[in-house]
Amino acid sequence: MEKFTKLLLIMSLLIILPGCVRKNKQKVFSADNVAISYLVQGRGKPTLVFVHGSCCNKSFWKFQVPHFAKQYKVVTIDLAGHGDSGPGRKNYTIEAFGDDVVAVVEKLQSDEVILVGHSLGGPVIIEAARRIPGIVIGCVAVDTLHDIEKGMMIKN
Repeated sequence: MEKFTKLLLIMSLLIILPGCVRKNKQKVFSADNVAISYLVQGRGKPTLVFVHGSCCNKSFWKFQVPHFAKQYKVVTIDLAGHGDSGPGRKNYTIEAFGDDVVAVVEKLQSDEVILVGHSLGGPVIIEAARRIPGIVIGCVAVDTLHDIEKGMMIKN
């Protein structure tokens, strides 16, 4: 009976704990009223905002967050239609995804932000930075395969 009680306790924790983690996730609404999910960990300046690529979600950065969260506020975002964010967008464009990032950054009220974007997230962070230049102090494009000086995916 004691083994059964321990097993029941472990199974209960496996069911309850993931729900507790979800409560740490926050949401904000983008310009087109789509719910954008994000997670904040750590503290410090500047705030590092990590944006995933296409067909990914904020968990893409799970191995980077613990390292950076020791010294900085780290934010991971689910762009619209990805992860825990809403799917109700009519046009999935770089501009609209840029709105997602801007909505989160404005909600955070951070005055110094570095945007980090992987793949599709690269052009997205450049679009977001263009819209909030006084707040974004740097951008890091990871494996984007784009030359931003040529404006391949960015409207000027």
